[in-house]
Amino acid sequence: MDFLKYANKNKEALLNDLKELIAFPSVLKEQPQIKEAPFGYPLVDCLNYFLDLGKQEGFVVKNIDNIVGYIEYDPLHSNEAETLGILGHLDVVPTGDSGWNNDPFCATIKGNRLYARGSIDDKGPVMAAFYALKCIKESGLKLNKKVRLIVGTDEESGSRCLHRYIQTEKIPEVAFSPDADYPVIYGEKGIASFDFHAKVKDESIINIDSGDVYNVVPEKAKIVAKKDLTKEFNQYLQDNKFIGEVSSNDSVFTYTLYGKRAHAMEPRNGVNALVNLCHFAKDYFDDDMIKFVDKYLCDSRMHQANLNFTDDEMGDLTVNVANFKITNSDEKVGINIRYPIHFDYNHFYEGLKKVAKEFNVSCIALGNSQPHYVDKESYLVKTLFETYQKYMNDYTSKPKTIGGGTYARDFENAVAFGILMPGAEDVMHQVNEYVDIDVLVKSVAIFSEAIYKLAK
Repeated sequence: MDFLKYANKNKEALLNDLKELIAFPSVLKEQPQIKEAPFGYPLVDCLNYFLDLGKQEGFVVKNIDNIVGYIEYDPLHSNEAETLGILGHLDVVPTGDSGWNNDPFCATIKGNRLYARGSIDDKGPVMAAFYALKCIKESGLKLNKKVRLIVGTDEESGSRCLHRYIQTEKIPEVAFSPDADYPVIYGEKGIASFDFHAKVKDESIINIDSGDVYNVVPEKAKIVAKKDLTKEFNQYLQDNKFIGEVSSNDSVFTYTLYGKRAHAMEPRNGVNALVNLCHFAKDYFDDDMIKFVDKYLCDSRMHQANLNFTDDEMGDLTVNVANFKITNSDEKVGINIRYPIHFDYNHFYEGLKKVAKEFNVSCIALGNSQPHYVDKESYLVKTLFETYQKYMNDYTSKPKTIGGGTYARDFENAVAFGILMPGAEDVMHQVNEYVDIDVLVKSVAIFSEAIYKLAK
C-alpha cells in the first residue's frame, strides 16, 4: 500500500472535512447541571459530527456520556484482541479578544497554511488520524490488533473526558497521541495548578481581570480603579514599549495592558500582560496580591522565590501566571506549573505557601498530574521515530521531552507523535493559529504506516 499516494489523493476531502470540524466553536463551557452537555452543546455537536464521519465509513462508533467517544477498526472481531489507541481531542482554548486576521472558526487557507482555532491543536491532527484509519481499512492489510481512535472534549481543562473513558472502557495496550511535536515525544513534564487568595486591601480598586484558563499566557489585563494614573500609566507603556490604553467614566479609570498569548508549557514564548500590569500597579496601589505577584511570580523560573529547579532530562520548572480575578472582596490569582522528573512537589508547595504568607496571601493546591516517561529505546518510540524519518527525511532531529501535556500521560505505554515539525513556529493557543497543509497531508501517510507497524 502506498500510504503517501493515498494521502495526496485524499487531500481535498481531508481539508473539507477539517473545515467542517473547525466550524464548531468547541470551547469549554462548564454547565454540570445539564447532564447531556456538561461541557457545553458546541462540544457535544462537534463530538457527534466526528463520530458520524466514522459511522459513514463503516467503523464501530461509541459516544460515552457526550464527553468522549471512539471510532474503531476491528478487523479481527475479537474482544480478546489487543488495542492500538490513537488519542486526540476536539476541544480548543478560547480565541482571545483580538488579533485574528480571520474568523477563528472559519478555516481560511492562505498559501500552504490553514488558519483557524484548533487547526493544529488538535482538530487537524485528529482528522489526519481519521484519514489514516480509513487508509488502513481500505488497504485490506492484515492486522493483529484492533485500532481505536479515541477523541475527548476536555483535554485543555483537565482531561475529565479521558478519565471517564478509563473508568468504563478498554485501556489500549499501546497508543500514540498526535497532539504535539515530531519526531516523537517520550516524556512530558508534570503539570500542576495553584490558586492564591487575598482580600482587596486598597479601597480605590474596583476590579482586576486577566486570563481565562490556566494553560495560556494571558494576553490582556486590566485594573478598574478610582484613581487617576493616566500620565503614569502612559509613561510606563512608553518606557517598556508595551501596548495599552486608559479610559475613564465618572472618575473611574480603566487601565488595560496587552501582551502576547502562548502555551503555558513555555511562558517565555508569550508576553504576560497580567505580570506586567502588576509591575506597574505595585507602586500606586496598596494591595497585597499585586505586590506578591510582582515580587515572587514575575519570573517564569521562580528564581525570585528560590524555588527554581532544573533536570538534565526535561529541563526547567516553568510557571505561568494565568489569571487574576476579583469576586466581591476576594482576589484570586491562578498559576500553572510544568515540572520535570525528580522534582520535589511537596517542597515546592510548602515554599509557595511560605512566600505567599509574607503578603497575607493563602495558597491552595489544585490538580497535579505526574510526569510521564516512556523508555526512548522502546519498540514504540523507535517505530514511530523511524516512520517519521522515512517520510520527512529528517535524520538530525531526535526524540525529546516537552513541558506540554497530552493524553499520552494517562496511559502507561503511550507517547505523543506529531504534528508540529522541528524548528517550526509554535502557534498552539495563539491568535492566527495555523497548520502546515503539506505536513498535515504527509501526516496521514505517517500515521497510516505507524498504525500498520504497531498493529500488525
